[in-house]
Amino acid sequence: MIIVDSSLIIDFLRSSPRSLTWFYSLTGLKDDLAVSVLTHTEIFSGKSVWENDHAKTEAEDLFSELKIIPLTLEISYQAGEFVAKTNIDIQDAVIAATATVTSSSLATLNPKHFSSIPRLTLLKSPTAKN
Repeated sequence: MIIVDSSLIIDFLRSSPRSLTWFYSLTGLKDDLAVSVLTHTEIFSGKSVWENDHAKTEAEDLFSELKIIPLTLEISYQAGEFVAKTNIDIQDAVIAATATVTSSSLATLNPKHFSSIPRLTLLKSPTAKN
């Protein structure tokens, strides 16, 4: 399974054509795509989603195709450890913990946010510079 960070979803929703985004290319893989419930919250915290019915419908349609991983006590515990030991912000810690607890890779356009997390497998964007 691949956990998708909000950065990929935001890029997908804002891009034209969407078929050129990394998120779109991941949908063609055999791996299941999933998001942390916190990623769902991040997307729905954007003003445009609530000010534009089309944007809200697009987000709802996109999430209907993804597995949404709930916040469990195990994920919460792991995220707390990540914050305490690496000084990562709580949102990124929950997303990283979701990936590690579910033994998944994490796809993000912001790898620096997660580089200090042990045991986290980060996927590299095909367009990323070394």
